Amino acid sequence: MVIDGKTLDIQYNARYPQDVWVTPWYLLHRVDLHSGIRKLAVDTHKIPLHLSSQVVEADCETGKITFADGTTTQKDLIIAADGIHVSLRPDFVANPTG
Repeated sequence: MVIDGKTLDIQYNARYPQDVWVTPWYLLHRVDLHSGIRKLAVDTHKIPLHLSSQVVEADCETGKITFADGTTTQKDLIIAADGIHVSLRPDFVANPTG
């Protein structure tokens, strides 16, 4: 993002993320992400999704998750798609405030 010092117009540089982090930056809408995950998991691989199920603990090393009702499951992959403020963020990120 570049701001013109005279007009204060904001100009976006689509290459900025690649120039700074040396990798392309892909954006997509949250609904599209959720739809893609559902389609791949349910339609393609017949994997059940646990919707409206509050997860209270997640162990990324073992793949075990614990639901609010006390039930547990263990999987090879855990996807937390509740956004950046998900309460389990500390379970997934070494420095959740950084």
